[in-house]
Amino acid sequence: REVREAVVRVLSDPAPRACRGGEPARDTRPAAAEGVGHPGLLARYEKIRTGRGTDRPAAAELRGTACGSCGTALSPTDAATFRAAAPDEVLTCPECGVLLVRS
Repeated sequence: REVREAVVRVLSDPAPRACRGGEPARDTRPAAAEGVGHPGLLARYEKIRTGRGTDRPAAAELRGTACGSCGTALSPTDAATFRAAAPDEVLTCPECGVLLVRS
């Protein structure tokens, strides 16, 4: 749960925005990403983030049985697979490929 919260909190912004004092968010990203503590997950996130346009994030909340990024509803088979997944397993939207965070 801690990892999921860190991913959503720190990395879900698709494009850097100005922070307080005009400091770009990208300047704080390395320190914040280090706080996730899972290099494999971070590498996977970065691959998704840099491989797409900035119109969608690389991580989104799973809202019921729908992707919080593209809005696609999971098929009954995918929904059952996701429900059976271990709590710390990282899920991916079968439609748009973003990391899905369960709440």
